[in-house]
Amino acid sequence: MQKESCVSPASSQAGRAPHIHVHVYSGAGKSILVTQIAFPKSLCDEIYTTKSPYSQKGKQDTTNEGDNVFADGFADEMGTFGGNVNEGITLNHNIVVSV
Repeated sequence: MQKESCVSPASSQAGRAPHIHVHVYSGAGKSILVTQIAFPKSLCDEIYTTKSPYSQKGKQDTTNEGDNVFADGFADEMGTFGGNVNEGITLNHNIVVSV
């Protein structure tokens, strides 16, 4: 199932790199997976230096490598991004769920 929405990475909280949470439910409404999607630092740097309200706070203070959750690896959580910050960013990410 594919669901579209308008999402941008939140300003990172202490110890966390920008990310979004994903909660996957079965058709019956049962929670089957909670995961996160990581953003590349270069994209975050561009957003945080050019787009309001993010630019008012400055660049992220934690990278994916220094993140207290992603520090053990984030390759499986990294999305694929397209577009541009002026016209819109697209995010694609396959999430595999074993049921």
